Amino acid sequence: MRIEKKVWPEYFQKILDGKKTFEVRLADWDCNPGDVLVLREYDPESGYTGRKLEVRVTYVTKSNNWKFWSEENIKKYGFQVIGFKPVFQQKVKEFMNVHDLEKDFTVRHRVLDLVSEVGEIAKEILKADSYGRDKMELARVREDLELELGDTFFSLIALANDCKVDLLAALDKAMKKYEGRLKEKGSLDSGH
Repeated sequence: MRIEKKVWPEYFQKILDGKKTFEVRLADWDCNPGDVLVLREYDPESGYTGRKLEVRVTYVTKSNNWKFWSEENIKKYGFQVIGFKPVFQQKVKEFMNVHDLEKDFTVRHRVLDLVSEVGEIAKEILKADSYGRDKMELARVREDLELELGDTFFSLIALANDCKVDLLAALDKAMKKYEGRLKEKGSLDSGH
């Protein structure tokens, strides 16, 4: 289900930046894991700003009767909401450890594997238009393309882990670089 909700600018930006990964809302509407929240930025003084983003709900807890703590402690300390996000690179690292796949591969192997997987993506795209003979129809290859993108993502994460690179931090740096290029040159091109 898709559900539209408004979000004040200070919170909207934190969600967009990936720093705020939770919402605290009055439970007067139904929301379940798998739903998509369409969050529209709303300034209480001027109204909707036109910016919006979509997030997928992963967890919901509702209660009007939490009895985990005593009334005395609740009055003394109050509640806090703790947001968190999984370290997605850890998922690949654990898989590699469990299956003892770390010791046999070097960074060179990881790069070659990544290049090979990117080639598999290219092959699926070429198949989508029968190597240029037909109209492009991605639906024709969607399932295989999804698998190849997953393989490529896995290979990229394995390479990043071996190089001790935090991919989300690297993505943030790249986005800032591209924003700078757009402001400076009006293009994402590096100009090399």
